[in-house]
Formats: sequence, structure tokens, C-alpha cells
Amino acid sequence: MNRLLRIGLFAGLLALSPAIASAQQLAAAPDQQATAKQVVEKFQDQLLGVMKNADALGFDGRRAKLTPTVDQTFDLKYMAQTSVGSAWETMTPAQRDELVQLFRRMTVSTYAARFKGYSGQTWKVEAVQATPQDAIYVRTVLTDPGKDKVAIDYLLRSTDGTWKVADVYLSRISELAVRRSEYSAVARRDGVDKLLATLEQKVKDVESGRAS
Repeated sequence: MNRLLRIGLFAGLLALSPAIASAQQLAAAPDQQATAKQVVEKFQDQLLGVMKNADALGFDGRRAKLTPTVDQTFDLKYMAQTSVGSAWETMTPAQRDELVQLFRRMTVSTYAARFKGYSGQTWKVEAVQATPQDAIYVRTVLTDPGKDKVAIDYLLRSTDGTWKVADVYLSRISELAVRRSEYSAVARRDGVDKLLATLEQKVKDVESGRAS
């Protein structure tokens, strides 16, 4: 694991991990925690529905089905902004808009590519916790028959009164921290235009099946 990735993961986990939340915070706002849990459960139910019809839908069909679901579930602007770190402040409005749209395409296409079939998989919410950052952490487990269980957890924050996913943890590793380590490094080294061009190519690779 390279140094930038270690730094990104440490920063993401330090800022967002619920492990340091106090007992009082963990018990706070049960109605909000229930709402956040429902957001995650709805997303997972819709994802399972796409998986069960994956062959009939094909990649383009899965992507079309998942686009409104991703829009409703994820705080894409926040995630895109966080993924590039301080480079966001140097970007023009047009560049910011392009970044958000690329991040959106990448998110939708990645889910469409990863979840391309169904063989009895189930999701279960194991815990819901408040964090010191006024966010809510929803821990889930994906059970795939014949395989090891996979922890897929969601960090949600309130945006304009609506709880949306701000980060996803795959086996307890922050995907947003990993992306920030990569994207901010490209922006610092090569500039914003090069970053956007790199992301465009990454999205095209996922959409064409050359990456997942």
C-alpha cells in the first residue's frame, strides 16, 4: 500500500470512523438513525432487484435502472468534492460540474458492472450508529452462498434535510479515502484538466467492460 493511500485511508477513517463516538452520541436521534437505515435498505433492495434481472437488463439496462437510485441515495457533489481535496478550490464552475457528472457516471457504472448476476445473495443491516460528525454509520453484511461474508458499510450525512450516503466502506476500507488519495495526487501532479481526462477514460473503461 503506497504512502498516499495510507495517508488517505488514515485521514478518512480518523474523520469519519464511528468507533470514537461516545455512548451518548451513539444513542442520539433514533428517528434519524431509523431513516438512515431505511435509505440503505431501499438502496440494497433496488440493487438486488437489478441483480435478479441482470441478464435480461444487460449492462446498459442495469445502468439505466441504477441511475435514479444512485441519484436518490448518494450525496454525489459532496463525494466528488471530497475526492479531489483542495483541488476543488482551484476548479472553475464548469470543471466542478464536469467532475460531479464524471463521479456520477463512475458510481453508476461501477455498480452496474460489479453486480451483474444473482445467486442467492442477501444483505443484512447489523448495526446503526451515530458519529461525532453528526453523521450516521450503517453496517451491513452481504452474504453470498458458498463465499465469505463481505462487510459493506455506509456513512450517511444530512443534506438539505435528507439523509444521503457520503461514503461506502468495503471490508471497513473507505472507498472515498482511496479515491481521494488517487484523484488529489493526479490533480497536484498534472493539474485539474489532466485529472478530468483521466477520470473520463476510467469511466469509459468501466462502461466498455475493460475495468470494473
